[in-house]
Amino acid sequence: MLNLRTISAGLICGFMLCASNLYFGLQTGWSTMGSLQSALVSYYMIGSTSNPKEIVLAQTLSVSAATMPLAGGFVGIVPALSMMGSSALVSWRSQLWWCFGLAFFGVFAAVPLRQRFLIKERLAFPSGTATAKLVCVLHGGNFGTRGEWSVLLQSFCGAFSFGLIAFFFPFIT
Repeated sequence: MLNLRTISAGLICGFMLCASNLYFGLQTGWSTMGSLQSALVSYYMIGSTSNPKEIVLAQTLSVSAATMPLAGGFVGIVPALSMMGSSALVSWRSQLWWCFGLAFFGVFAAVPLRQRFLIKERLAFPSGTATAKLVCVLHGGNFGTRGEWSVLLQSFCGAFSFGLIAFFFPFIT
């Protein structure tokens, strides 16, 4: 389960999503967790010989890296401070310490939140539920017919093609 190919897949996918989140976040102020994308790309990178735990581990590593621009404040707080002339978080050392501090705080804040929301209240998180369903489907679960998957694939290809064309020809949108 914990092997080099799983860790590599998660970190490579996380790096790509982190870069896209930083770019997208600086333009719009939004970012995405990318849990579905991470699970799908990790499955592709690791291969069909993987087990569901490997995909979940790679997806977790990927999402952790992908959400760092938002969690570290690099898509809102830090650029805003630098635009206002503040030099408090401009050096790379201060930004690195900022990230370590947030990560340290986040680990200890997550434990009581997990106990409260996941175990006691049994809340179902949509992104986690969808990712779990996707991992089950990738590993032989029965979810949807071949025709439904064909429509999903065609929709994805159409949306991707439109986005790619609109990138080069902005007047289309």
